[in-house]
Amino acid sequence: MNRYDDISMDDWAELNKIEGWFTRNEASAMQSLVRQLSSGAKVVELGSFQGRSSVVIASVLPPGGMLYCVDHFKGSLEHQGNEFKLDDLLSKFTSNIKNHHVDDKIALLVMDTLQAANEFEMESVDLLFVDASHDYESIRADILYWYSKLKVGGLLVCHDYSTYWPGVREAIESLQLEGQVLADSLWSHQKDRSSEEGSPRSEQVVEVVTQDNSEQMNQVIGEILKISEQTNELIRGILSIKEMLTGLQNSRHDVNDKQQIRGEEHLIPMNKKKSENVERCLVR
Repeated sequence: MNRYDDISMDDWAELNKIEGWFTRNEASAMQSLVRQLSSGAKVVELGSFQGRSSVVIASVLPPGGMLYCVDHFKGSLEHQGNEFKLDDLLSKFTSNIKNHHVDDKIALLVMDTLQAANEFEMESVDLLFVDASHDYESIRADILYWYSKLKVGGLLVCHDYSTYWPGVREAIESLQLEGQVLADSLWSHQKDRSSEEGSPRSEQVVEVVTQDNSEQMNQVIGEILKISEQTNELIRGILSIKEMLTGLQNSRHDVNDKQQIRGEEHLIPMNKKKSENVERCLVR
């Protein structure tokens, strides 16, 4: 019997219909944490997929509590090329939370996890659940971007802390965060202001933010160069057309000049006509 074995088999049978990887033990452990939160608690979930863990959390929120689900619903790197069907993830998510009657307790943010961090104030989150992309860089960036949003005494919970996902373990260990495994691969850490070992250092956050901004800047520069190249091609095309039009105009002038010269050959000056008439009169 697991110490978090609170979810009945019947309830789990319904939850298990939602595609996902949250186990029954992990679901019970998570619900035990959420039940301890105060009224009006704010919980953030990074990575929701089809909503199994979202339903688990939202169904036991305290009065006035809200779960903020952050996901772009395009699937993570680990989903690409596998048997997972990534079509209509968002519609499946919304359908699942409605079928389990928790849609009124969930606020959905369809965006990147790092972008969503800007939507929250400092030390405003009671529980942060990280379960988005599982590679080292993504997990580390998610924790660093969001840690300052977590209240002192708040809980950081990470899924898939196991040897099967070495990137998750390595990212957490690189930040020197003290915590414990609650059930299966569910890891938890409590933020403590007085412990320097329990908080990611500010220079680490700056490092990740700088790297991210640098990547974005490179993308912007690349787009500008593309636009510049396209603009140059357009200008070259316009100049080519202008040269063609100038050539056509010059050709028309040449033709007109030749026609004018030919016409002048057939004209008899008026003075010449008068002199010829005078001469005829004198002869007569």
